[in-house]
Amino acid sequence: MSDEERRGLEWLSQILSVSDKCKLGPDYSIIADYSDSVELVLNVEETVINSLHAEHRHLGDDEMLPFPLAVFARSKGNGELTRSCIISKDFEKPITDHCASFVLWSDGGFSNMPHTLENAIEKARGYSLEFIRELYTYAAAEICRMRWREVFEYTESFDIPPRVLTLERAKLDIAMIMTDPEKRVRLNREVEELVWEFIYGGEHYATRGGT
Repeated sequence: MSDEERRGLEWLSQILSVSDKCKLGPDYSIIADYSDSVELVLNVEETVINSLHAEHRHLGDDEMLPFPLAVFARSKGNGELTRSCIISKDFEKPITDHCASFVLWSDGGFSNMPHTLENAIEKARGYSLEFIRELYTYAAAEICRMRWREVFEYTESFDIPPRVLTLERAKLDIAMIMTDPEKRVRLNREVEELVWEFIYGGEHYATRGGT
């Protein structure tokens, strides 16, 4: 390891020891607690190997190939790993800094998550984006046929919101959005955007409890 990588490793150890979301796995992977049902895994060894291969396949004196970070999603309980595609283009940064950045990204709530990782998370959950889109489209149509009084009654009919993504859960999510004047206007957006913003992206599920 270079001196920069050794310093990066010390930094990684420090932030990992105080991380709220990440821990060191038995195979020296970094495991991030993403939700009640899904965790994200950074395979440090594979990421280092990918970086070394990129260094040996540089395109020129000042141009190097991007390399992928080995980030996976899996259901909790040691489910099957689903690979995502996250490309690093910051070649000046030591590889250990990339690993440390993953921990900081986890603690920060995974802002600006790439679609490839979103898709991996859905596969780990067992849902496809097509299934989610169709489910929420149908749920929105069902709720829109209700009278306002029925919509409010529906939102109040659950002591505990369903924590499994079913039609009832989707209808409740749409109903909760419709009864909030500030959020209602957002129903004009694409269903897929609503799913990520309110459901998995978290402001709705953060207060209501999610899958």
